[in-house]
Amino acid sequence: MATNDILDNLFKKLKGGKTGSNPPSPPSDDGMTAEQLFDQAEKYYNGDGVEKNHAKAFEFYKRAADKGHVEAMFQTALCYDEGIGTSQDATRAVDYYKLAVDQGHARAQFNLAVNYDNGIGVEKDQAMAVELYKKAAIQGHVSAQFNLAISYYYGEGVEIDYVQCAVWLEKAAENGHEKAQQMLPQVRQKMEETYGSSDGFVIEEPPVGTGFGGSGVSQAHQLYEEANRYYNGEGVEQNYYKAAQLYAQAADMGDIDAQCDLGYCYEMGEGVEQSYSKALMWYTKAAEQGQRVAQTNLACLYENGRGVSKDLQKAIYWYTKAAEQGFARAQTNLGYCYEVGQGVQQDLYKAAELYTLASNQGNDCGTTNLGWCYESGHGVPKDEVKAAELYRKAAEHGYVRAQTNLGVCYEFGVGVPMDHEKATDWYLKAARAGDARAQTNLGWCYEAGKGVGQDDRLACEWYRKAADQNYARALNNLGTMYFLGRGVEKSYQKAFDLYSRSANLGYAAGQNNLGECYEYGDGVAEDASKAIYWYQKAAEQNHARGMYNYGCCFYFATGTSRDYDKAFYWLTKSAELDYTSAQNKLGDCYYYGRGTSIDYYKAAALYQKAAEKGNKFAQCNLGFCYDNGKGVAQNDQLAFQWYLKSAEQGYATAQCNVGLCYRTGQGCLRDDAKAIYWYKKAVEQGNVSATYNLAICYDNGNGVPKDQRKAVELYTMAANKGHAKAQYNLALSYYYGEGVSQDVSRAIQWLEKAAAQGHEKSQSFLPEAREKLRSMRRQAHVCQHCGGTFTGLFSKKCSNCGRPKDY
Repeated sequence: MATNDILDNLFKKLKGGKTGSNPPSPPSDDGMTAEQLFDQAEKYYNGDGVEKNHAKAFEFYKRAADKGHVEAMFQTALCYDEGIGTSQDATRAVDYYKLAVDQGHARAQFNLAVNYDNGIGVEKDQAMAVELYKKAAIQGHVSAQFNLAISYYYGEGVEIDYVQCAVWLEKAAENGHEKAQQMLPQVRQKMEETYGSSDGFVIEEPPVGTGFGGSGVSQAHQLYEEANRYYNGEGVEQNYYKAAQLYAQAADMGDIDAQCDLGYCYEMGEGVEQSYSKALMWYTKAAEQGQRVAQTNLACLYENGRGVSKDLQKAIYWYTKAAEQGFARAQTNLGYCYEVGQGVQQDLYKAAELYTLASNQGNDCGTTNLGWCYESGHGVPKDEVKAAELYRKAAEHGYVRAQTNLGVCYEFGVGVPMDHEKATDWYLKAARAGDARAQTNLGWCYEAGKGVGQDDRLACEWYRKAADQNYARALNNLGTMYFLGRGVEKSYQKAFDLYSRSANLGYAAGQNNLGECYEYGDGVAEDASKAIYWYQKAAEQNHARGMYNYGCCFYFATGTSRDYDKAFYWLTKSAELDYTSAQNKLGDCYYYGRGTSIDYYKAAALYQKAAEKGNKFAQCNLGFCYDNGKGVAQNDQLAFQWYLKSAEQGYATAQCNVGLCYRTGQGCLRDDAKAIYWYKKAVEQGNVSATYNLAICYDNGNGVPKDQRKAVELYTMAANKGHAKAQYNLALSYYYGEGVSQDVSRAIQWLEKAAAQGHEKSQSFLPEAREKLRSMRRQAHVCQHCGGTFTGLFSKKCSNCGRPKDY
């Protein structure tokens, strides 16, 4: 194999290659002893004197195993593992491997180690894998020696230790293991880089302190090792109570590892009644003697105030002690304290340095945190490629936070090419491991159809998994799905409940959405005061939409008194975050001088920003600026173009304006048919100006057949909404009897309404209309006092008020 191949490929853990055996097959008849059953199994397995039959071989292996035959236990496990003569069942394989391991079977120890190493048939536990590799390695199992060396090299299940790595590579190499022989020079070079020298490094036996026992191990530590076996269920039935008893005995005899682990039992309530104060006591005993795990655990208690008053200074002290001994978890925790300034003055450079030390030992948390430093440029030069590499390193070890971070990198193209499919692959790995952030991100991928097929139902399922963990963003997102009725039955009430939970957890988007529920009465009674309360909460977190809504409350006096100065302040902050609705409304502030001086140029510039991003209101407003030459050079063509963009998005005012442009040929070719089309679009949304304009078209037969009845109908709709010109035209229709029966009295009523709004033509025409009404009444013998009729042949009196005709 070439050197490059060695560098690229050999520094990887052997993840398979389980060893089986086919012992000799002495003749046997149908006996009942374990040995006879095993022999019969071998005959069927190898086809020795009988037709080969793996199913029967398995049957006899299992019967022999159940009678206590060690090799049969191993072979039964192997059959389950590989599906030989029976259905493949990794869990049952583990059960039988364990039986053989209890009897010291080296090949079973190795195969079971591989299962723990890879999480096959048992929960992944690389520390347990290392212990089993050791047992098999000591018995001379070559592959176990090699895998154990690799564990020390990468720090998988054990601290990185290049010395121990070399010890076991040497042994495997001596036993003819080719990969060990090829890898050994690389490890020696690594030792030289790390420790300064590798001279004379040949150790015949496992060194003292490797955990293999021997005369150098004290009685206390033997008790500690026995406790570990009960704690882990290694060779005995797992028993936390028995483990805690043995830890206590060893701890009382002064074993610092036992003191540390006994503290852990008390902290977690395993085998003893949970007691943070007792955990504190035992951690302290071990920590003061230099036990670095105890120092780290003790620091955690001080950091979180468990069993003792919270004391960040003491937490820093003990983290520092353990970190100085090279303990990766302590280095990571201490790095975080420096990153956020917790108990120490914030120092991003120191944080990055500590994360680097932990990462170099293979600590996945440290590696992930270091990745974040490179991604954000905290304490190190910003390097997104390096960040993605570090996330990948930890992610491939199964560290879920790194898997989620790597997914984000692929989703947004941070340090890697944007790839939504790879993003969802990593999100899925972390989501299945229960990471709420990954579950939420995966939900969004399904909602948006990014990297997976669009599926609102699956989006809701993943949001719900994260929401069940009280993850604020997922609660908000699931609330929105209920609000819109996507993937679930529409329910404003459920949306409100979910928004409430998210808002109370401090999530800004949830606070804003809850405010909108209160403002518009969605899922709850309208309450403007509560709306502005939640908008303020969101705004204070610099949530763009929250700041916009909060500003609008002051602009429109919603839940508070009108205050254009405050409106201008919050709309400006939102607009600076590129929120288009805020840019449009801030343009209004400048256009009308609300909270600031009138500045048409700034108004037009803000409308332009929002319009170019597709905001339909800003597009219409920008069109109006071009239409009237406000803040920009007057330009009918550009006015029409922006009106049309807005109209096509369904904005009624813009639709009316487009209709007017087509009606008059302003900025476009005159087209009465298109004018009618756009007027009708706006009328459908209740636009008053469009209703009036369409009425004129019917009144005069412009673009439609003349229809004065239809015109009167439309004038009436607009007039009832206070449109003065429509009121005047409707009055004329009644006055002349066009499209409706003549009714001068009704005409005067509409003229009076229009005149009250300052409509000059109505004011001018009123005297003529009133005189005509009086004349009509005289001619019709109508009482000028009350409108009643006169009766009587010679002396005429009003039948209503009784007055005599006096004119």
